[in-house]
Amino acid sequence: MLVVRNASRDELALASTIILDAYHEFRPIFPPERWDTVYARWGDVWSPLLHSEILVAVDNDRLLGVVIFYPNGSLSGQGEWPAGWAGMARLAVRPEHRRQGVGRALTEACIHRCRQRAIATLGLHTTDWMVAARALYERLRFTREPSLDWQLPDTLAMGYRYDVGRVRAALR
Repeated sequence: MLVVRNASRDELALASTIILDAYHEFRPIFPPERWDTVYARWGDVWSPLLHSEILVAVDNDRLLGVVIFYPNGSLSGQGEWPAGWAGMARLAVRPEHRRQGVGRALTEACIHRCRQRAIATLGLHTTDWMVAARALYERLRFTREPSLDWQLPDTLAMGYRYDVGRVRAALR
């Protein structure tokens, strides 16, 4: 049974490996001179610990996926978030466990944490080449928020938002 919970300190290295394994497919998109820097940043799950929760999806004691949840999105280092928003970053699922609901469960866990804390909006950034992630967010009723787009050296990080209260009311 799939369970999403906070990662223990002992699981952080494996969480980092899951992110790096999942994101390695994007290597051809980056110039060779930028890849090592980008890749190292993606794999760093230790620096965000002060301001975030590292969530892991676990099935039968095996870590299948990870996401970083920032209760205060402005501390995510992911561009400018409006005051009061939460943020999520680096959603990653082991390649062999994709399309099995792991990414959805991790994203829904971030939404649930927003509800628990009465946070009205969850923001995230994704890119045009993260096709599966964008499709997941749109299925979950995240909406594009171009005013939050963030231009990176190699790509545009597209802003998305999830209005926790509005979407919950629409689902009733």
